[in-house]
Amino acid sequence: MILRGHGGDVITVEAKWYSLLPDALTSEALAARDGLLLAVAHGCSSRVFLNFQCVFVSREANQAAHCCAKKSSQSCPVRSWSYYTPSWLMGLVAKDCIPALNE
Repeated sequence: MILRGHGGDVITVEAKWYSLLPDALTSEALAARDGLLLAVAHGCSSRVFLNFQCVFVSREANQAAHCCAKKSSQSCPVRSWSYYTPSWLMGLVAKDCIPALNE
């Protein structure tokens, strides 16, 4: 998960291991829930979320989140980086698909 500010700047990055889930959709739903909880934990109020929408984004357009997901494992289920972008992620967040910034 990558929590970004309204300008696209990275606020925090978190990788979480989900085990024994029935399918990919369940994993995505849990990640969405955990992303919202992460946003609240970093000071975003519920009033910020005026709209929530799930849309399909290809892996090619979402390389940063895919790369983050690979950083967790069963032996290290949660890894996080706050208020800086890890060096292994810098190039990916710069070219990641951010529709809100491209409008």
